[in-house]
Amino acid sequence: MSETTGKKPKAGSSNFGSKGWFIILISIVYFYLSTAVTSDGLNVINNYLVGKFSVSMSSLTIFATAGGWLTLVSIPLFTKLANAKGAKSAIISSLVIFIFATYFIYHADSLIVYGIAMTLGCMAVVGFSMVGTGLLGANWFPTKKGLYMGWATFGIPISAASVSIMQQTMINTIGFENISWFFIGIAVLTIIVTFFFVKNNPEEAGAFPDNDQSMTKEKAHQIWERGEELKRTSPWDASKVLHYSETWKIAIGWGVLMMGASGIIAQFVTAAVTWGHDIQYPIMLLTVMFPVGLFFSWFAGYLDDKFGVKNATFFIAGLLCFGAVIAGLFGSNAIALAVGGGCFMGAMSGGNNLTMSVTGSKFGRYDFNNAWAVISVITRIISSTGIILVSLIADKFGYTTSYLAVAVTVIIASFVIKATDVTCVGRSVVNEEE
Repeated sequence: MSETTGKKPKAGSSNFGSKGWFIILISIVYFYLSTAVTSDGLNVINNYLVGKFSVSMSSLTIFATAGGWLTLVSIPLFTKLANAKGAKSAIISSLVIFIFATYFIYHADSLIVYGIAMTLGCMAVVGFSMVGTGLLGANWFPTKKGLYMGWATFGIPISAASVSIMQQTMINTIGFENISWFFIGIAVLTIIVTFFFVKNNPEEAGAFPDNDQSMTKEKAHQIWERGEELKRTSPWDASKVLHYSETWKIAIGWGVLMMGASGIIAQFVTAAVTWGHDIQYPIMLLTVMFPVGLFFSWFAGYLDDKFGVKNATFFIAGLLCFGAVIAGLFGSNAIALAVGGGCFMGAMSGGNNLTMSVTGSKFGRYDFNNAWAVISVITRIISSTGIILVSLIADKFGYTTSYLAVAVTVIIASFVIKATDVTCVGRSVVNEEE
């Protein structure tokens, strides 16, 4: 038997190994693309199309929400593919759909074409973000999922900081329609890299889960084989997951928390303009808040790994609630808007780590995928509602009321989260005696 190759990583350390870091880097790209067009991009896309199609903002935001609701169909399909063929297959197939949707989002000549493309795009992004990264994280980093997500979701603040200002510049140089080729190019390169270099499990890459080198490679491979059998025979089928009360607490608590964050960040520029700011100011804020987003993305993962997912979630909830109140009440003030923007960037970046992490904590590595297939659907439906909810309230009562309504939803979500039992009921280790 070969000798062990190293020591067990310490809790809270980002010792992922070179191959683990590669998975994190490509996951950053997945998360970047997942929000670039269908979330952060809406700040400029919808503002441009309101004029082009002569419609209200809520007439456009309804399609992103509809796409989120229809992940009720796309997440189970991508999950079934991932279970059968591995995370890579779900990631690549969803990226292909994303490419076609992106082209027609920017080239739409009618509201109907735009609506179909945006809906399809929102249905597709969950394949390479929620499903793909969820399974990769569970396999590569079963006990460090919080830290993995903390690093992987760097893609979200990178998108928030760059997409709006980039699109605004491109509109004035190459035209709105040609913006699509930038995102299509990144997606094509990502497909190529994923196909040739991404492995579904660390064992396939000659690496270790969590980069835990305290065992031999033979033992790691043996555990992997047993783990694959455990996944195939998971007792947590869809029916059992749906009938489990903690499933609904997780989905509703964390889903409602992110509902407000997604609704605000997708319309941050529009809200700022209605409060009297020049459009360049909120776009500039999203750009300069980039380090804030990166920090909180990592920090939420650190808190998760060090103090538990619930404590990390309460921190994010407080950040979001504070930002919504400050910006909602004093949004016409440049400093207050900047403070609120920093809170939103931090909450959106850090909060996206947590739903996946709490599911992994509750159901373990080998039952994660079945549980995530259900929880991610419910969560996505709830969180997607935030985009249309914020715009509908704003259309009728203004963005101040929308922001304060978000603060209320965060408080409600916090009570549900507090009542959630996150004790693991799934399987994270194999029985080595079998």
